[in-house]
Amino acid sequence: MRLKRDAIRVSLVIDLPDEADFEASCWLKETLHDVCRDFEGLVILNLKTVTTLGSHCIGTMITFSGHAGPRKVEIRIVCPDGNVRRQIEHSRLDQILPVYDTLDEALSAPRSVISNSTRIPVVRSVSRTT
Repeated sequence: MRLKRDAIRVSLVIDLPDEADFEASCWLKETLHDVCRDFEGLVILNLKTVTTLGSHCIGTMITFSGHAGPRKVEIRIVCPDGNVRRQIEHSRLDQILPVYDTLDEALSAPRSVISNSTRIPVVRSVSRTT
């Protein structure tokens, strides 16, 4: 898990580990929370080397797609074709966040206009404590 910042393009690349499991989702959640609070620009989640994508990571990405807009952060995913890409399509994450085959494609695609009205609403779950 690594962060790489490109000041020229105002972008931040987050490399996820080969196994994007529950532990990785916790790290990703904390990282995206900090990024959405302190950063303005393009955030790319690089899944190029990911072989296993857990549902917790998918859930974290969906959750932060709703948090990114008001903070002027655009999140994109890099994921070549394969099993992980099929998981993304099956979960419909590709309908919430744009998915690109390569990092160059994700960096060079035109920026979208982000506003609260164009973001897909995220349903938040509330856990009960007894």
